[in-house]
Amino acid sequence: MKKKCHELNQLVNDKVDQQQKELNRIRLQMAETIDVQETTRKDLDLLASNIRELERHSRCTINTRSLLVDETFVFIKEIAEYELDLSIEEFIFLSKALDY
Repeated sequence: MKKKCHELNQLVNDKVDQQQKELNRIRLQMAETIDVQETTRKDLDLLASNIRELERHSRCTINTRSLLVDETFVFIKEIAEYELDLSIEEFIFLSKALDY
């Protein structure tokens, strides 16, 4: 879960950084256009449209689902007393197996 949260944070941060760079580029372009005084209504409309498009893409939708456990994957078996072998070798083997 922590790994997925980190991945999500990284994805959101990357997206925000990318959009911030694009917004800065648009602002600079708008300032340059105004400074040169060759601004037309069409240029301003196009820049405004680009800003609205960035705002629309800045929204994030996250869909999550509950973790479902399929009961057919859970097996419960009663072990007969004679099947239990609790020798030290078995214990060491099981301990090592659980470490992996």
